[in-house]
Amino acid sequence: MPAIPTAAALLGVLAAAGAMAGGTAAGIGPSGAARTPSLVANAAGTRDAIVGKWTVYPAVGPSPRSCTITFEQGPGGTRGRATPFACHQVEGLGGLHGFADISAWERRGRTVVLSGIAAPGIGSIELAPDAGSREVRGSVKGVRFVLKRR
Repeated sequence: MPAIPTAAALLGVLAAAGAMAGGTAAGIGPSGAARTPSLVANAAGTRDAIVGKWTVYPAVGPSPRSCTITFEQGPGGTRGRATPFACHQVEGLGGLHGFADISAWERRGRTVVLSGIAAPGIGSIELAPDAGSREVRGSVKGVRFVLKRR
């Protein structure tokens, strides 16, 4: 009587075939170790000083209102995405076509160049020599602002 393959035997054959083809099965890498997602970091393996959540205030004017912006680091480590929240509503930040236009950032030395969608270089932030600064200043399209780390 011929042997009937069991489910475990079939799974073993499928896993072996996948490994021989260079693939992986069930989250197991070719070496047999479990795969885990890796975090993206810059060349030095550290997070850029601009990355994180900041509160945004107009640099001029008596407005006590503020908004927030989140800077996220991209795969290269020297650039990434910027997400402002409700900044078009804050008086003194340029309305819809001011600070709210920021969507990306790129690090060039101590300067962080801010860009919008299809609008590179719309503003900049000068970081202090010490990376631990909790407050930085910058401008976008002639509108000056202050960022305070949250």
